[in-house]
Amino acid sequence: MGLDQGSSYAIAQHACSTSHFYLLHLITGAAFLLALTGVLVAWRQLGPVRNGQEEGGSPVDRSWFMAWLGILMSLAFALTIVALSVPKIVLSPCD
Repeated sequence: MGLDQGSSYAIAQHACSTSHFYLLHLITGAAFLLALTGVLVAWRQLGPVRNGQEEGGSPVDRSWFMAWLGILMSLAFALTIVALSVPKIVLSPCD
């Protein structure tokens, strides 16, 4: 999310001077894919600990919790990136 916003801010002047606004959307797309990669990694880590319990305190239970937390946090970041891309689509970065 910060990578998307920081990179878009840094390249906005170049995009305005050359009219290559697609660069801003490419940066957003790359950040979105990076967030979805977090979902994939967390989902793969969930596989070995499928039988974890919410109430338990064993290492398997903690791994199960962390895998689900990784999935939810990555999805939240992906949703935030999509929400922050709306102004890039609707508004002109050159104003």
